[in-house]
Amino acid sequence: MSNYSIRQILIGIIASTLLSSVMAFEKKSFYLLDSNGNPVLTTRQHECVQTPNTSHTRTERFEICGEIVEVEKDIDLDNDGIPDDEDQCPQNTPEQLVNGVFQSGVQKGCSIDSDRDTVADYLDSCPNNTSREINNGVDSTGCPVDLDQDSVLDYKDLCLNTPFGVAVDETGCPPVTAILSKAPVYKSACEANACRPLVVLRDLHFAFNSSELTPQAYVILENIINNANVANQIMILGHTDSMGREIYNQDLSEKRAKSVANFFIKQGISLDKITIEGQGEDNPISSNRTSSGRAENRRVEIHLSSSPMTE
Repeated sequence: MSNYSIRQILIGIIASTLLSSVMAFEKKSFYLLDSNGNPVLTTRQHECVQTPNTSHTRTERFEICGEIVEVEKDIDLDNDGIPDDEDQCPQNTPEQLVNGVFQSGVQKGCSIDSDRDTVADYLDSCPNNTSREINNGVDSTGCPVDLDQDSVLDYKDLCLNTPFGVAVDETGCPPVTAILSKAPVYKSACEANACRPLVVLRDLHFAFNSSELTPQAYVILENIINNANVANQIMILGHTDSMGREIYNQDLSEKRAKSVANFFIKQGISLDKITIEGQGEDNPISSNRTSSGRAENRRVEIHLSSSPMTE
């Protein structure tokens, strides 16, 4: 064999060896690690899955599958039980952890906020606000606000900008004083064909056994604001059925009429145009002997007139 042939063979062996070394180096890739830091095996024993990009990828390379030493546990700096690579709030203080943290979702690892008012429970003096209370705003302590400081919280205040120091009723509005004695009244209005109410609010338009207006009632009232603005007089008459004590029914009928009046006042309608009256159970329009009849009798009538009202 010639020296040239021997030289070619040696060159081939050396090149092959170098190529094998390069290929071997290329195979020294990152390995997919499980949550305990151990390599994940393929179906063939001792062969690792190779992958370059995972949340558990280590910085060093390994010659042999399983050649891993001193694998660190998942880091959890604030000791809230949520690994930092999953923790949206990885640096909670002990104070923040008192009420626990969210275990899942977009706020995983963050302090629990039970009522979702953006004030975490550990700072929240009112952690169980309703959606209605939250929609009207909460302060830094997580409690409903009272911006006009009239002692009626904004979520139930019909007059949110009452001047400071002005006396208000339970609806947050200056009290309507024009409550008349029991009818019959407004004879001239009836003669002017104005006795038929423009709108009648039923029980479903008030909170149960309460004078608080429901969202349905607000929609109805907002639809008649233009009519109310051009009217010279607005009569609001509250009625109940005959169930319960007469004095209680009288009070409820007045409060419901007043809630409607306060709505109009809040919309800028002058108090001078408004007259309210609670008629209690005195003027039914249906029989109080049936449930359907009693439902008809529980109502608030809104009468509008273009002429002054007299008794």
